[in-house]
Amino acid sequence: MSSPIHNKLRLAGATAILFLSIPTIIFAATFVRPLGNVSIGNIIVNIINWLLGLAVLLAMLALVIGGIRLIFGGFDNEAEAARAKKIIFWSLAGLAVVVLSLTIINILSGILNF
Repeated sequence: MSSPIHNKLRLAGATAILFLSIPTIIFAATFVRPLGNVSIGNIIVNIINWLLGLAVLLAMLALVIGGIRLIFGGFDNEAEAARAKKIIFWSLAGLAVVVLSLTIINILSGILNF
């Protein structure tokens, strides 16, 4: 009980589906993942490790600045010596936090297989 118009519409629909699915089939076979076999977890861990490395660099820079201020200004001025010691203390505290967080991240990434 199909009319010729319905048959032509079915044929046109099937042709359109086939025509639209051919590029998908062709390109699916040749698609290359731009990141290789890297998971999102690995990307996140790498970003965190890079940021922690930057934090270590900044903490070491603050430690050197505090040491220089202690050497050049700490002998004559007690306020400058106290300020330099405060810079050294907080840079060492920041360095400790970064090292502990790096350790925690590496332990968690090992447990979660990232």
